[in-house]
Amino acid sequence: MTLTGDTVEDIEASPETFWKNTLKTELSDVVNEKAPEPHYKPEETRITISTKRPKQSFQKRFGTLSIDWNIVENKLRSWSHLGSSLHVEISFIYKEIQLDTTNKLAARDKLIAQQQASGVRPVWKEVYELFECSNAVCPNRGFSCWRDPSNKRHVKLDSDTMDKLIDYAEEGNTLEKHDDDGGCGESSANARNATRRSGQARLAFPMPVDEAPKSYCDWLCNQVTNKTWKDAYQLACRVTLEKGYHLGRMYEAQAVDAKMLATSGVLPGIAIQFVSRIGDWLDDICPE
Repeated sequence: MTLTGDTVEDIEASPETFWKNTLKTELSDVVNEKAPEPHYKPEETRITISTKRPKQSFQKRFGTLSIDWNIVENKLRSWSHLGSSLHVEISFIYKEIQLDTTNKLAARDKLIAQQQASGVRPVWKEVYELFECSNAVCPNRGFSCWRDPSNKRHVKLDSDTMDKLIDYAEEGNTLEKHDDDGGCGESSANARNATRRSGQARLAFPMPVDEAPKSYCDWLCNQVTNKTWKDAYQLACRVTLEKGYHLGRMYEAQAVDAKMLATSGVLPGIAIQFVSRIGDWLDDICPE
């Protein structure tokens, strides 16, 4: 999920000075505003310096917010003769801190209160109300339940699944009310899709992670006959391996890594496919 994206032009300060005096504070404000609870922590920072030449780019990753600005500044100086054609893209990747159930519920209630106070539609509250079980004979009464329309069986939803459903709803998708007559087929399908599509951080690979890109690339190539597409898939695979990227991380940060691949010369449409179809590939080779 991308919280925001801003463009700043004609910066006259050094990268480190701009970070300390401006960007660091703005980043903190955005994180506090957009994701106040549950808490998030910085996981890594990705910096891409590119030019108008499609294959001329420099990429560097740093842990958390520990950025060595000397590396960035030295590269900018070495390319300073290119002038206004230089473009610097910085992506800050944050990861949710795992909370125990009590703290997670408290964090959820706090966010609902903040959303209501600011006039924002409380998506979390609506999703929890939708799936709250009120059936007097259900052992899950008072908790979150999903009813299987095929057999009316109640399935208790854990907090991780509810988080996925909330993510699905916050993307603008519709979760319809469950009806006692079993007319909730679309809602249950949405629930299953949300579980599959939003479970990005929990992808499991049935092979060493350094072998996964090649296997994934072979799978993609087998889906098409166009040689240009196959060549683009193979280039995306090479870039992924050469830069040491993990397919699971790429699936989590699709917008960021699709841009990275495109900057490295991969066709834009193929770049988007490469980061977004990882889940489909795993579903195909590891059927439930």
